[in-house]
Amino acid sequence: MPTPNYSWPYPAGTSAPNVPVDIKALADAADATVKTVANRVTTVEGEYSRGQVFSGPAQTANTGTFGTTETLLWQHSFTSVSNTRYYQFVINTGWTMSSGTASFRLRWAVGGTVTTASTSLWPFRMAPQVTAGFNQLSIVSPLFNGFTAGTVTVGLTAFSDGPTDGILLRNTDNVAKWDVIDMGT
Repeated sequence: MPTPNYSWPYPAGTSAPNVPVDIKALADAADATVKTVANRVTTVEGEYSRGQVFSGPAQTANTGTFGTTETLLWQHSFTSVSNTRYYQFVINTGWTMSSGTASFRLRWAVGGTVTTASTSLWPFRMAPQVTAGFNQLSIVSPLFNGFTAGTVTVGLTAFSDGPTDGILLRNTDNVAKWDVIDMGT
């Protein structure tokens, strides 16, 4: 006879006793039910955020003026789980900008190297809001997905919007930091 909810077998009161066969049938049915539940839990957990998947010091750009040619300031790699997950990038550059209007781009590439020709994720502009000197640049990106599973490298580039003067970036501290946050599916 089967149980009403999971159809696990058990012998009827009138059945001939056969303990090894009855116990095996019950164990096999319980194992199948538990495996089904475990697979569902794994699927649901896989959709949740994994939180911060990379955190590390940012490579610091040299103090200097950058002109109208796009320049790669720094890059970092992380492991993407799948192309259905959403990632956010939080960059505390440790730099200040004191002149010009800058255009920045987050660019990405599969593998280990980003160039100024790599796919652009997010272009944005920033003008210094100078009050008593310099302001530190901190960047929080929108959410991105579509990265292939495996190693993905994301880089930050900058260039001046011109016409003649460049942007001046200065290293102000040693706490430059780059975080990659897995926001789930």
